[in-house]
Amino acid sequence: TALLCAGFTSTATRLAGIWRTPFLEDKRNALTPYLGSSIMFTFAIAVPATSMLRPLAGGRENLLPILVVITVLYFVELFGNSSGMLSSWCLGAEIAAAVTIWSTGLGIALVNSETVNLALNILWFVAIANAFKLINQQVGLAIGVTTITSLTLFALASTNGQILVATLSIGLAGSAAGFLTNSNSNSNSNSNSKLLPGESSARIIGFLIAFLSVQVDGPVGQTEGLANALTPVLVCSFVLFYLSLTTVSWLWPRRIQPEVGLDGINHLLLSIGLPSSAIRNWSIIIAILVGVLSFLIYKINPTIGLPLTGLVGLAYVVGGALLIRAFRHAVDQETNLSFPHSNQQ
Repeated sequence: TALLCAGFTSTATRLAGIWRTPFLEDKRNALTPYLGSSIMFTFAIAVPATSMLRPLAGGRENLLPILVVITVLYFVELFGNSSGMLSSWCLGAEIAAAVTIWSTGLGIALVNSETVNLALNILWFVAIANAFKLINQQVGLAIGVTTITSLTLFALASTNGQILVATLSIGLAGSAAGFLTNSNSNSNSNSNSKLLPGESSARIIGFLIAFLSVQVDGPVGQTEGLANALTPVLVCSFVLFYLSLTTVSWLWPRRIQPEVGLDGINHLLLSIGLPSSAIRNWSIIIAILVGVLSFLIYKINPTIGLPLTGLVGLAYVVGGALLIRAFRHAVDQETNLSFPHSNQQ
C-alpha cells in the first residue's frame, strides 16, 4: 500500500511539474496549491485497491465513510479557496464533516453525554485540520510531519491488530513520502520552485490524521483509561503545540506583523534569526521524538506512561515559554526601531 501510494503521488506530482510550461511559469504559485491533491486522490484509490487484494481484518465497513467524507470535504474546500470564499466556508465544511464522522459512530466518545462528545469531535477535527494548515505556511512542514505521524499511527495500530487503521496510516505515509521526495528533488534543482501542498490539501491531511488518531484502541491486555484517551493528543502534540503558540501570538497586544493574524508563527520564528532550513530540521527531529515517545508510552504500563506524558507536556510548556520570550524580545526591538523617540520619552 505504501509503495503504491508513493508511486502514484510521485508520478502525479512529477507530471504536474512537467505540465508547467515556460508560458505558465509565472503562474507557478497559483498552480502549486493543487499539486497536493495527488496525495488525496492516490490515497483514495490505492487503499481500497489493496484492501481487495488482501481483505482487511475487521472494520472494512468503516472504510467507505471516511473516504467519502474526506473526498467531499476536499472538493468543498478547494472550491472555497479557488472562488475566494470567506474562511468561514472552510470552517463550516470542517464542522459538517466532523458531525458526519460523529454520527457514524467513528468519532470521539469519551463521556455519556452526546452533546459533549459532539463538541469534542468538532473541536478536535477542526483544531487538527487547521493546525496542519498552519505548520505548512512559509516553511512547509505539513508533509514531513504527516509522514512521521502516519508512521507512528501505523506502528501503534499494527502492533495492536487494527489492520484497517494500519492500512490507512501506511497509505497516507506513502502518499506523503512520494510528494515529499518530488518536492525535495524539485527544490534541489530550483530553490525558488519548491512544491508545497495547498491549504485544502493540508487541512484534509490534518482531518484524516485526526480521524486515524482517535481510531487507535488501547493496547492489547490493558484496560482503556486516561492513558488511552491521551494517546491521540500525544501523537498530535507537535501540531497542537504549534497551534497553541500561534493562538498566543495572535492574542498579543503587540504583534510583529498584525496583518498576518493567525499565520504569524513562521514569520516570528524567522524574525528571531532562525533560517527556514533550521526550522524544518528541528521540527522534523521533534516530530520523530514525539512519535517514538508516543509509541513507548502507549506500550508501557500506564503507571509509568502517565508521568512520562506529563514530562512531555512540561517540555512543551518550557519550550513555548522560551519561544514567547524570544518573540517578545523581537517585538520590543522592532518597536524601538520604529518609534525610538516616543520610547525614549
